[in-house]
Amino acid sequence: MCKRNCETCEGNNDKSCIKGIDLSIIKDECIEWFPSECPITGMIYSGLILDDDGSKTPVYSCSPYTSYTLPEYSEEEKCFYRKIYDEDEGGWSDECQNFLDLEELKEEVSKERFEEIKLFYNIKD
Repeated sequence: MCKRNCETCEGNNDKSCIKGIDLSIIKDECIEWFPSECPITGMIYSGLILDDDGSKTPVYSCSPYTSYTLPEYSEEEKCFYRKIYDEDEGGWSDECQNFLDLEELKEEVSKERFEEIKLFYNIKD
């Protein structure tokens, strides 16, 4: 159950609960606000890993070797970035991965799904 109990999700921990919130500021005390599945890649939540600043960061994975943070949207660059955790090396990659720009995403998913992702990330036209 969502601690926030906002009007949007009414305490049901709906993904729309985080509408308009900068995902980078949601950490330990708000972990339940993260979706069980990445809204862009469909990767499944796989656990918490300590970030460089010592906070617990939810990661998503489709293999036992690499995990990813939820993508964050850069409004300035109009693309999504995510951090990579290499399970073999036991640490975060030094670089963020720019893995998808907004126009690529628009071409790859249905119009309905694209609108859902824009809502999730509070992306304005």
